[in-house]
Amino acid sequence: MRFMAIIIAILASLYGGYWFVGSNAVQKGAALAIDGMRAEGWHVEYEAMSVRGFPSRFDTRFDAVALRDPARTFAWQMPDFRLFALSYQPNKVIALWPARQTLTIADEVFTLDSDGLRASAKVGVAAALPLDSVTLEADATRLASDQGWEATLDHLVAAFRVAGPAPGQYDAFAEGRAIVLPAQAMALIDPAGTMPAALDILRVDAGLTFDRPFDATMGSDGGPKLTALTLRETRLGWGAVSFNATGDITVDAAGVPAGAITLAVKDWSQLIALGVSAGAIDPGVAPTWDRAATMMAAGEDELRATITLRNGMMALGPIPLGPAPQLR
Repeated sequence: MRFMAIIIAILASLYGGYWFVGSNAVQKGAALAIDGMRAEGWHVEYEAMSVRGFPSRFDTRFDAVALRDPARTFAWQMPDFRLFALSYQPNKVIALWPARQTLTIADEVFTLDSDGLRASAKVGVAAALPLDSVTLEADATRLASDQGWEATLDHLVAAFRVAGPAPGQYDAFAEGRAIVLPAQAMALIDPAGTMPAALDILRVDAGLTFDRPFDATMGSDGGPKLTALTLRETRLGWGAVSFNATGDITVDAAGVPAGAITLAVKDWSQLIALGVSAGAIDPGVAPTWDRAATMMAAGEDELRATITLRNGMMALGPIPLGPAPQLR
């Protein structure tokens, strides 16, 4: 029994020593990262940094944080910022932002209020630190501008993670619920006020392939380049209106996409009416559009149409739509 007590005491001493060595390494690593940002021209200030959480965690806290980019077009201020990592799993980090932050973009100042804005990131246990996954989540969130507008949502989740054995393959997902756009934007989209005040859901579920994986070796060349995209779901739900896009495209070295995207629309008559109200569709041709859409739906309540992308151009069936967007 006494022997067991001695063994436990020795292990506790070793583990405690590991935590203190690790916490010192965390502080040095953070200081080096900040020095690197400053060397690139970033303004980085904070009042204090501390590491707590003995014995099982490294809880790093920065107080009164202020960031500004080298071009002085972006600034970010927050009363505190916290990072959490388990001492036995240091390759996974959780970040927690305060309930209120201030961002300045150009000459516009934004206040971001969020309930539980948090993120987690995990890297592989390898010298290059390959990215394994990133997740961002928040509940009730409000973004307000000093120029008199605001936008809100009830819930947000976004994720990016390794998808397959081949390097450079990832899954991406994002979803926002109960999204209220700025009043100025709503006045342009729905000037007659016929639609609900909030978008019910906006969701994107996609597979992405890049020419190389995301890791610590990425330099100043812009990072991995997108080579293929699979849209499993790109859904917008707004009252009775539903829109979804699915399909597969490839991207060449110049960023030109090729492939096909299938659109599925419900309540297209309401969308056409919105276009007329917003001034995007001539009222004289709106009935023609509605009849054509009804014929394409062939008696179904969902209209499906495919946009092809070929040789840098887009077309809806035989109807040309113009140049395809550049994806790099």
